[in-house]
Amino acid sequence: MKKIIFLMTAIFFLAGCARIVTETAGKWDEKYLLLIEKGKTTAKDIVTAFGIPQKEIIGSNGRIWIYQNISNQFLLISGNPPATMETESFCLTLWFNNEGIVVDRNLAYSRLINRYVKEHAERLGAKEEVSK
Repeated sequence: MKKIIFLMTAIFFLAGCARIVTETAGKWDEKYLLLIEKGKTTAKDIVTAFGIPQKEIIGSNGRIWIYQNISNQFLLISGNPPATMETESFCLTLWFNNEGIVVDRNLAYSRLINRYVKEHAERLGAKEEVSK
């Protein structure tokens, strides 16, 4: 009987302290992706829409700009390190000629889900919060 009371108390304690936090870095407005035209869009247009690139590679034939948008969802349980539940990532790569005109572009997407952590969060009844 004491073991049952202890387990019930532990479950209620953990459920009250479990929460899900989402953090996003490098967020951009997706509507601007549709405005990028090869041979027409300039580096100035891109900076206006997306800001300064997170990575720049300069070569003799032009430059490459890279932008990333990453969103991570963590399960936080009091007294334990954060556990990553889900990661969603967009990577926009733009190639410019020496005149600063877009000559090519690529958008890569990936999503990783840790089903074990996600199921654990559901069992604990973790509440979702959004970090700013």
